This record gives sequence, C-alpha cells and structure tokens, in this order.
Amino acid sequence: MNRATADGKRIDLARRGWRFLLRKTAAMKTAWVERQGRRSSVMILKTPPTTVDRHGVHEIHSLTCERDYLNLLWCLKTLFHYSTRAFNVVLHDDGSLSQRALEQLRWHLTGVTIISRYEADARVHDLMARHNASRTFREVCPLARRIFDFPAFASKDRFLILDSDVLFFGKPDTMLGLMDSGRLFFMSDYLDGYVFSRAEVQTRYGIDLIPAFNTGISYHAKAMFDYELIETYCRDLVDRGLLTHPWSEQLLFAMLFSRHQEGADRLPANYGISRARLGPATISHHFVNDGSRGLFYNRGIPYLRRAGFLAAHERR
Repeated sequence: MNRATADGKRIDLARRGWRFLLRKTAAMKTAWVERQGRRSSVMILKTPPTTVDRHGVHEIHSLTCERDYLNLLWCLKTLFHYSTRAFNVVLHDDGSLSQRALEQLRWHLTGVTIISRYEADARVHDLMARHNASRTFREVCPLARRIFDFPAFASKDRFLILDSDVLFFGKPDTMLGLMDSGRLFFMSDYLDGYVFSRAEVQTRYGIDLIPAFNTGISYHAKAMFDYELIETYCRDLVDRGLLTHPWSEQLLFAMLFSRHQEGADRLPANYGISRARLGPATISHHFVNDGSRGLFYNRGIPYLRRAGFLAAHERR
C-alpha cells in the first residue's frame, strides 16, 4: 500500500468516526430533551386547574395537537398567573388530540372552548367555497388553519394568538395595555421569516412589509383578513410549489398586519425569541422550531421553577 492510499484510508476513517460522533451526540441530545419533556408534562399536570372566563373582555385562540398540548398548558397557565387576569380561551384541535388530551385540557382549563377539526371544517366550508387556492393551503399546511379558523370562531372583533411554545416569566404590562386600548401588536423575530423577500412582496402585492414579524404572540382584528388578497397569495404559493414552506403562513400574517389601516405595535425586546437569554427583565419567550425548541425544557421551565412559579401557582 502506497503512502497516498494509506493517508486516504486514515482520512476516510476519521470522517466516518466524526460523523458517527455527531449522530451519537444528536441522538443523546434528542433523548435528553424527550426526558425533560416528559418531566415537564408530569409537573404541569400536577398543578391545580385554571378558570377560563368565557365572558372575558379578551379572547385567546391557539391551534394545538397531541404533541404540543401540554406545552400549551404551560403557556396559558404562566400567562394567567403573571397577568393576574382571566381570559376567554378557544383551542382549535388540528385533528390529532386524543380523548385523554381533551379531558386533561378541559380539567386544567375550566370553561375552555375546544373546536374540533370537524366543526372547523363545517364552519369555514362556505367561506372558502369560491377560494380554491385558499382551501388547498388550509388542507396541506397545518398552520394555515389559523388564518381561516381563528377569525371564523372569534366572538370578539380582536383576539390574541399564542403559540404552544411560548412561556411567560413576568407580568406582560405592555401586551395587556395594548389589548386594553384595542391596538394590534406582534412580537419580533430575529430574521425575516418569510417565503418571499420584502422587496418581492412590495413588487408583487404593493405591500410595504413589516420586517422581522413573528406570530408567536400577536393580537389581531377580524377586519384585517382580506380573503381576496389571501386567495391571490395562495395561488402564488400553489404556482411556485410553496404551500408547505414553514414560513408561508407567517408571511401571510405579516402581509395582513402590514396592510391594516390602524397600524400595529411591536412588542419590546423582553418578549424574547429563540436563543435570546432569559433574565430578570424577560417577560415572555418563544422557543421556536430553529433548534431552540429544547430550551423550552432545559432553560424555560427550570427558570420558572427557580422563580417559584409552581409553588406560587399551587398557592393560588
């Protein structure tokens, strides 16, 4: 065997070893996050129920699934705890919630409204009768149901959207003040999470798009949902094969906010996202699906425990 061949074999062995190590590390990290997720599930299920105010001034809508509903319990219970308010809560089942999940949600959120997938399909059928591309978008992109189902079921002219992977760590005074005044708002992303660039949106739709918009915490008005614009956008997604792009729904929300005549406010930086640090000033944090989702369990929940959330919630 000549020197070049021997060196090549050593390099190949080193590469394979490195790839094996990376796979092993990733598998260990995944397993650890899953264990932490199971621990967090046990903790939140041991907390006492929270009462939803069906006649409350403010209404929350969230889309949830079998995988995420316990995270959503953390989200809603921390919001109720730190805001010291009760809200009307409407949960939308993506069709995957088990009977056990439904029972746990109804017990822990006393008075919650849960909309089944069948009920949602029946309600929006007439709305989408003339919007074929919109109907296709809703069928193939799970998050797109929020565009159509939330305003269809909202009992208020304005409503709050919360993602399952948001936690609250302090009283959200800015958010509550804006809701009380009827001002729309949204939280910041750390990038433009859009399927089209802002320049392309300006050219294609004539919209001066809000930069770095994120839907994790956002306050909406029914009047902003322009279904002709939505259909035009959905046709473009169909034509370009982008219906299932992870940012297709978020861009549409950003477009609707950007066109709203009354404008919208951006929440301050202490409503954090992704890998931003948690600290005494942190009000909320959105643990997004960019590799930071595991931080929900290994940073967010330990921070809440150290801050005494579980003990204080138990006393309340």
